[in-house]
Amino acid sequence: MRSSRFALIVGVALAATSLIHATTFSTVGDPTSPISAFGSDETNTYGETFIAPGGDLTSFTFYFDGSGTTDVTAEVYAWSGILYGGNGPQGTTGSALFSAPVTITGDSLTVNTGLVPLTAGDSYIVLLTNPDNDNYESWENVWNAHPSGSGGGGFNYNNGPATGTYGDRDYGTLEYKASFTTASPVPEPSSLILLCTGVLCLAGFVRRRAL
Repeated sequence: MRSSRFALIVGVALAATSLIHATTFSTVGDPTSPISAFGSDETNTYGETFIAPGGDLTSFTFYFDGSGTTDVTAEVYAWSGILYGGNGPQGTTGSALFSAPVTITGDSLTVNTGLVPLTAGDSYIVLLTNPDNDNYESWENVWNAHPSGSGGGGFNYNNGPATGTYGDRDYGTLEYKASFTTASPVPEPSSLILLCTGVLCLAGFVRRRAL
């Protein structure tokens, strides 16, 4: 009886787990145009908009040319309006869904956001803002177009705080990555096999009890 219960628990748990998979937006490659530095006397905020696949945002990564150390704040907001810069009215909406101080120390920065729940099909922006720091940091590159895998969004910048409206033109897409944990709408074959195994074990357990 205990072995049947154990097999049921393991089978159902593994089936449920396998319904979750990772989704990554990535434009890392060979962009062509560098972006100028940002800081208190320059552009304060750089970010990338995207259309959420659903599930949870787990991390995002930006890339840089600078080699200095720069303290910034990483944030995630819901986005309203056109995703590309220079197409107002557009901008962040509501309070930050995620906000944490981080430090740029090299040519890339990965921000682990934990699990930030997002609504599939809605628009969001991941960004770094540096409103009070005089140590400037040069961003590595921006695409002159919107490559596949970008999440359907684009590069946006703000000459003020992290919240507000963004950009005066569509420059393209930042070189960036964003990772998500999403639920699969259709069970994979392996998941169905595991689930059936659990059901069969349950049937055997019920039959033994009946006897």
